[in-house]
Amino acid sequence: MPQTLLQILNDEEPVQREAPDQAGYRELFADLQANILTPHGFDCSRYFLLSFDRDKKKLRALKLLISALSTPGEYPLESGGNSGVAQGSVALGQQLAALRVIPEHDIYARRGAERSAKARRTSSRALVEQERPQHASGAAYTVNVMLSATGYQAFELQAPDDSAFRSGMARQASRLGDRPDRFEDWYREHVIDALVIVSYDEQAPDPPATLEQLKAALDACTASVHCESGKVLRAVPAAPNEPPYAIEPFGYRDAISQPIFYEEHRDYLAQRGRISPRRDQPTRFEATAPLGLALVPDLAGLRSGRAYACGSYFVFRKLKQHVAKFYEATDQIANQHGLDAELVRNRLIGRKPDGTPLVDGSPGRGGDDNAFDFSNDLEGQRCPFSAHVRKLNPRSDVNPIYAAGDSRIVRRAMSYGPELAREPGGAPRRPLSHAQDVGLLFLCAQANIGQQFEHLQASWANPYDHLRGKPTGVDPIIGQVPNGVEKTIRFHPDDPSQTAPFPELVELKGGEYFFAPSIGFLQQLGASTD
Repeated sequence: MPQTLLQILNDEEPVQREAPDQAGYRELFADLQANILTPHGFDCSRYFLLSFDRDKKKLRALKLLISALSTPGEYPLESGGNSGVAQGSVALGQQLAALRVIPEHDIYARRGAERSAKARRTSSRALVEQERPQHASGAAYTVNVMLSATGYQAFELQAPDDSAFRSGMARQASRLGDRPDRFEDWYREHVIDALVIVSYDEQAPDPPATLEQLKAALDACTASVHCESGKVLRAVPAAPNEPPYAIEPFGYRDAISQPIFYEEHRDYLAQRGRISPRRDQPTRFEATAPLGLALVPDLAGLRSGRAYACGSYFVFRKLKQHVAKFYEATDQIANQHGLDAELVRNRLIGRKPDGTPLVDGSPGRGGDDNAFDFSNDLEGQRCPFSAHVRKLNPRSDVNPIYAAGDSRIVRRAMSYGPELAREPGGAPRRPLSHAQDVGLLFLCAQANIGQQFEHLQASWANPYDHLRGKPTGVDPIIGQVPNGVEKTIRFHPDDPSQTAPFPELVELKGGEYFFAPSIGFLQQLGASTD
């Protein structure tokens, strides 16, 4: 008997292997944009932030363009010169035919084969590059389309009802500790109505021309388009015969701890010792989550007759990382207190550069270990309560086994800026320049922005005392303190109460809240142009 949509979203067990081919799940995953439950797996992304022109002809043209990007088959073109999309250009239509919104079902259906291929490959880095398999979706590109609350308003459509989403990120600044006056000019001067993300591998056919063609099409039917470019950074491991792994600009391993939605993925990681295999083991963190952690019903899609239409709320934030400050400040603290500088940095992050936890995890596991909690470090001596990974994912500090209403988010960030020269293991090569503009294009999915992202930032990262009775301190990486207040951190392994002044390492340069609707909703935008 098919499950209802709410039953599917609230089921706390991971999605079983056969479920994607069953009624209900099949309809949901065929209508859900990729890169929510399953990452798209591409190494590069171009982010097109759109500020709409309120002219009705241009809004109509933009709806048609979004509908075309969401519909398989030939790229639809108008013959008239006033469409604002392609003005009848056959060449443009052929160029953009490679760009499509890919459903979750297409990505997930090939992930098992991709993991099997990775398991068979040698650990030799050269051969890893030579034997890199075709992308899981079989496509050269994938597209995501998201609307802000003002975008829904411009299209004269009812916006999803998340209160933080409807307010927009700028109006939440006081809660988050944001400083909109320090945003980059474009973000400060424009209303952001939509976000279109094109993700691809460098081996894709002619990415520069394809992306420029899309920008030209978007320019023709919007008031302003701002572009950001993201890329996965990879470190060459310090240990021999290990494959490269993803890092963030400070040089620490990234994308380790993520919610897991599929039984197959859970079992794959459990067999490798990366996570605990069962939810009833309270001394080890269980990484699985119900679909309702990330998905909500897409009411507009449901009204169109799609009984399993879902979407997800996204937070996009451009975060500049002051890499030189990070290393200078930690070197200075280490020198002043006779400590090892890397130890100080590790205690601020909560893991070693290769991702190894500072507390006991699975025996024999290294940097990809996620099978741990903090039950063996109740006083925060090994991993400080203020460490970034403990602040934002406190595991057993708050609740040994997360339930459906937890605050986790699904992170889909990429790095931006020039690639820094790096040592084996990921650390940037010295000397470092303060002029380097690098950071994260932070992107996360969730079912409730206020209870998930905003809770993490405002209630856990920013406060000095979010664990009652524990000397937590502000998150040294992303914690934001009021203007004029000195930021201090806890760093010493022998005295958790000892503090030191610390600079701002991450600076918000702009962003917005979005909703990624169902594919069926996007396809039907072209029909609502009268």
